[in-house]
Amino acid sequence: MSKGADLREAVEELHLYLSDRIAPLMFAYSMELLLQQPAALIAAEVRTWANQQAAAMPDVSVADLLFHAVRKVAGMGQFELVSNESLGARVKEMGQAVLPFCPPEDREVLRQNLEKLATAPPSAASLSGVETLRREASAPPAAKPGEARGLSGKVATGLRKLGLFLDRLQSKGGSSAAPPEQRTEVASQFMTTAAVQSKNQEELDAHLAPLRQLGIDTSMDKVVGTLAQSLPGWGALPTAPGAAPAAAGLEIKAMRQIVSLAEDPAEAGKRFRELVHVAIEQFNTGHLGRAVSMFELAEQLAADRKVESAFVNVLREHGNEYLDGERLAKYAERTDLRTSLRKVMSFFIALRPAGLLTELNGEPRRERRHQLLALLEAHGDSARENAHDLLAASVEPGANPDPFFQMNLVYLLRVIPRPAGLSVEDEVNLVMRTSGKDSPPPLIKQVIAYLAATRHDKCERALITYLRVFENMLMQPETAAYSREDLETLLDRTSVALARYATPRAWRALVDHGLKTDARLGTPMARLVEAGRQDLSESKDLVARLIAAVRTEQPRAILGFVKRNDDRLGWLMQALSGTPLPEVRDALQEIVDKNPGQKIAESAKAAMATLGASAKPPDAPGLAGDLDLFGLPGLLQTLAQSSLTGVLTLMNADRRAEATVIIQDGKFRESRYGNLRGVDAVYQLFERPFPGTFAFVSRPNVEDLAGGAPAEDVVGLLLEGVRRHDEFKR
Repeated sequence: MSKGADLREAVEELHLYLSDRIAPLMFAYSMELLLQQPAALIAAEVRTWANQQAAAMPDVSVADLLFHAVRKVAGMGQFELVSNESLGARVKEMGQAVLPFCPPEDREVLRQNLEKLATAPPSAASLSGVETLRREASAPPAAKPGEARGLSGKVATGLRKLGLFLDRLQSKGGSSAAPPEQRTEVASQFMTTAAVQSKNQEELDAHLAPLRQLGIDTSMDKVVGTLAQSLPGWGALPTAPGAAPAAAGLEIKAMRQIVSLAEDPAEAGKRFRELVHVAIEQFNTGHLGRAVSMFELAEQLAADRKVESAFVNVLREHGNEYLDGERLAKYAERTDLRTSLRKVMSFFIALRPAGLLTELNGEPRRERRHQLLALLEAHGDSARENAHDLLAASVEPGANPDPFFQMNLVYLLRVIPRPAGLSVEDEVNLVMRTSGKDSPPPLIKQVIAYLAATRHDKCERALITYLRVFENMLMQPETAAYSREDLETLLDRTSVALARYATPRAWRALVDHGLKTDARLGTPMARLVEAGRQDLSESKDLVARLIAAVRTEQPRAILGFVKRNDDRLGWLMQALSGTPLPEVRDALQEIVDKNPGQKIAESAKAAMATLGASAKPPDAPGLAGDLDLFGLPGLLQTLAQSSLTGVLTLMNADRRAEATVIIQDGKFRESRYGNLRGVDAVYQLFERPFPGTFAFVSRPNVEDLAGGAPAEDVVGLLLEGVRRHDEFKR
């Protein structure tokens, strides 16, 4: 570039610097060039700038603008970016040169302020904004300063941050540079501000240029990667009923701007690809929350047509190949992570329900089928709807379905909750149409499991019908569709389903089967053991039949020999062990009394000790896991939605307790973090999150821990916490 071109560029940057549109470091080279020119030249450009600003801001005097300009030039010495010796002399000359451009009524005041400026240069922190001249008390007050033309206060403030960030990145006075972690964080803040405030690619390049001088790679993939490191780990946030979605964080806004500012479609596509690959990298390294935020941004960019569909489609079709399969499977197994996982999977065509079901159909590997089913289960309602439609198509006339694929479809209908309003009866009819005499046992087992999990009169009657069909096949093996081994397994599954159905009719069918003595049925009494997991007190006629069978099976002497049926008697005692009725206890005590010292007596004592215990529902398990993986907002939302009561403990990487949160019926009651308590402690957890683990322990009552604090809505609390986190990073 010629010297004249350099000088023209320096003059342009002078105008930008005086308007707070570029940072001091970005102006340093041009400042050195201008200092080599006559003071009159700089003064003339200052007058031009001041006149332009005065036209845009009539409330600000020309004298104030001239003083601001000289003061900004003098301030370059505070940044140690140019020689203080040459700068001091030039500032004095420049002050004399601008005086003639000042209106006569303010000229003396300007001269006095310029003299003070020469002896006391401004601090770096005071250089933002147009400072009014210091006038005598009798002088009329200066007008309120305004902003530089075309810049809002928010934008100007953001741009001024760039210089402050650079100060933190540089090594001063020979001292060592900031630690790598600090440099990365500050660089991320710098990049965020630069991207958010840039209006075009040229401005973005200019704002990022100082980082390159510090040896920091500012290629777009590196910038996006650096921004990703500063994303909070909680991903998508819940929305309070009727409220607008939470605003995106600054880093996400910066990433969006980076893609949007691309000057041509190919460059936009390249940056979009880099964004998606960084999101995949975050996913593969265990930062699910960050990945979710970035994939949501990718979806928004695609929906807003910021990137041509051809570039988006390539990534949707093949990008999933770069995802870590093991981590994908691991996340799918975690029910608490499925909402977040759905947002990642939905970006890729192959990982959407239709794509997963297509791969599942005919997949020969058992392990892979299990992985696909877990991913489909994570999709929830959409996967269930797809599975229902495919199952319905498979039973249409002329269809040639794979029964094992049908089995997997029935499995999905069973494990994914049925949406409200969907006809249970119609779905049961559909599932029953998949099974016939020629259906393989695995499909029949899955249908039985579906019927057991679905509460409907048709399901109960279907299970009883299956029980009788399998009995008949065992008794007529020559016409049976299945082997004896398969039939006994199917009878076992059906008996378990009937016991757990917990209705008098289902129990009666099970007891009828269990008390049959036809040798061709094998050992049906063994299937009564499952009844011991239920309290049969409401069906006293069935209890009476079982007690009668117990007495029949007790050891008795025949022709001097004791006939023992310990196995059968043991099964019957187990069948009654969940029913805490007096007559059951009496029957068991009778066995103890009549068989002292015998093994069967010890079994009866054990059954008595656990009467009714097996029928009690198990305690709800507590929650525990990785804090970074789960995310504090997601964790609090889960506790709220489940209406749990107990104590949430957050532990650091050394597994030492750092904070506690008290939850009652899904509402926030109290929290402690260091010296902070209440909502302030929770907000601090959001503002300064730490890696570690968590454990939630249920308690029946937490009043003694809450200290009388009123209950508060958790969703509102966490949304405010996230807002403060974002504000803290500004």
